[in-house]
Amino acid sequence: MSTVALPANYANASVAIVLALIGVLTAWQLSTPLAFAVRLGLLGALAAPLLATLPGLLRRSVYTARWASLLSVGYIGIALTEAVVSTDERLLTSAMAGLSFAMFGALVLGIRRARPV
Repeated sequence: MSTVALPANYANASVAIVLALIGVLTAWQLSTPLAFAVRLGLLGALAAPLLATLPGLLRRSVYTARWASLLSVGYIGIALTEAVVSTDERLLTSAMAGLSFAMFGALVLGIRRARPV
C-alpha cells in the first residue's frame, strides 16, 4: 500500500509560514489593549490549531494539509475583519492576512502536486 506525501518544498514552506503566523499572532495579541489574561486566552485559542498542524506538516501528511487549508480560511477572515475594524493594528493584521493567504496557497498547491511515495 502506497502513501501520498506532500512535496518537501511545499511542506517546508507551509511549516515556515505557520511559524511566522504564530509569531505575528503573538505580536498582535501583545499589542492589544486588553487585560493580560484575555490576551493570553485569545492567543492560546488562535495559536493552538496552528500548533496542531505542525507534526503532520513535518511528516508531509496530505491529510493534515487538507484540513489545515480549511483552517487557513478562518485566519484570513479574522485578519481581514481586524484590519478593517482596528486601525491601530492594521500593519500586524495585514501581515496576518498575507501569511494566511500564503499558507492557503502553499497547502493547496502542495496537495495538488502530492504524489504516492
